[in-house]
Amino acid sequence: MPSPDVKPTPPQGVKTILYVFDLTNLTQVNRQGASSFYTSVGTRLVKKAETDSSGYFKISLPPGNYSLFVKIGSLYYANWFDGSDHIAPVHVKPGEFAQVTFKMDYDASY
Repeated sequence: MPSPDVKPTPPQGVKTILYVFDLTNLTQVNRQGASSFYTSVGTRLVKKAETDSSGYFKISLPPGNYSLFVKIGSLYYANWFDGSDHIAPVHVKPGEFAQVTFKMDYDASY
């Protein structure tokens, strides 16, 4: 358990590859048990983008709804959902940027 006297370190970004798929529901993936890891994603891969060492990325996408994943080893990972079981959903509006924070906390201790 963290000590109340020790200030937690702020989250840090990581260099990785972000995978953008068409909006993906839990019914469209092969999930590893009840985890946030997936052996395959059954929707169309739209784009891949490499983040910089701080985790920053910028991707040009047409307006629409997408799901974001990263890969940990051979598995896809994403850990948030909307109320309809869409995985890591992002809505891109015409002429706007969608700001996203993708948390890779699969190995975290709280």
